[in-house]
Amino acid sequence: MSNLKFNGYKVSEMSFKNVAENGTRLQLQNSCSFNVSYSDDSKKCVAQLTAEVSDKEKSDVFKIKIVIVASFDVLDSTVAKEKLHIEAYNQLFPYARSVVSTVSVNAGIPPIYLSEIDIEKRSIYKIDKNPPKDFE
Repeated sequence: MSNLKFNGYKVSEMSFKNVAENGTRLQLQNSCSFNVSYSDDSKKCVAQLTAEVSDKEKSDVFKIKIVIVASFDVLDSTVAKEKLHIEAYNQLFPYARSVVSTVSVNAGIPPIYLSEIDIEKRSIYKIDKNPPKDFE
């Protein structure tokens, strides 16, 4: 059972650059950052996932960047923030992955898929109070 209720998402930033010549072989790499901010009463949170796909050697030749923000209701505020953080990531990541693949296909190139990241094996560095006001 989920401890979060997903209320929706929006793409707050997106950029696409492809100046590679036809036939250029790219070696793509992914990078991701993720943060969750909680309201003072810990009953709501906003998650922000930033994902970038670029050429390993020449990011100025090919790059996709998206920032996707989602809001959640916290159904059980006694659950550890680290667990809620992981749940928020797992619920939001498929949307980010879909946006990146849709952007690439609509740009006339083969679909690009973000690599899955096992967030449970990563350290969680920061938990913020007071979610950003841009998603309400």
